[in-house]
Amino acid sequence: MSRSQLAFLVFCLVLICVSGALVWYVGPTVSAIAFDADRRSAPYFVLHLVPQTPKMDIAAVAAYRTELDATVAMEGARPLWSSTHTRRHESRTRAGSLRGAMEAVDLIRFEHGADLVHMLTGEEFRALIGGAPFEVRLAGSATPPQDLRAGEVAVLVLYEGVGSDYASPFGVPGESGWLIVLDRFGGRVAWDAPIEWIRGRETWNRLLLLQFPDTRSAGGWLRDPATLTERAIVSRHIGDLLVIAAFAD
Repeated sequence: MSRSQLAFLVFCLVLICVSGALVWYVGPTVSAIAFDADRRSAPYFVLHLVPQTPKMDIAAVAAYRTELDATVAMEGARPLWSSTHTRRHESRTRAGSLRGAMEAVDLIRFEHGADLVHMLTGEEFRALIGGAPFEVRLAGSATPPQDLRAGEVAVLVLYEGVGSDYASPFGVPGESGWLIVLDRFGGRVAWDAPIEWIRGRETWNRLLLLQFPDTRSAGGWLRDPATLTERAIVSRHIGDLLVIAAFAD
């Protein structure tokens, strides 16, 4: 074996070790962004979830979110939407920490995927997450929101898409499916995107975010007989499903 071949093998071994260490440290999603030049340079959107626990300290959550905002700002990222109060409307999920209500929901835009990688591997974020008195969940997508408005109520639908047509199993607003009467209540699709998990190993691989002008409109749509009927039908064609009604800051 020549020196050049040996050097190449050593280089490959080092690269494999570095890649393995990065996957172990930040997970496969962030590692994929780190090693993909296009994903590093493109914007990336992060969904931040704090599930409620029986003895949750609200002051601790507020302090955590304040520090998270500061950490995010250091990377030049900005919040697109944040909740003040959330509740589980109805859910059919596998057992796990996201079975109950959410204490906090945030959507954050990173100007570049590399900024997210830098934050997740930084000491500030690692210390923040390590000291959090609750289990934080982070999901992300490279697909931007279509029409997200900061002050409006949101209904987030996290679900596991299966089959070839899972990208749009809920129908078309005003025409068919679960969204058939969405327009009647002033609702609209604000974000429809595939998601990948950064922290957490949930089975949901898709997010549908609907927005309404107020809580009354959102509640009316959720309770409407047509909505309830169509949701029962669509639930047969997708995997795990979680519906969260959230109130904007």
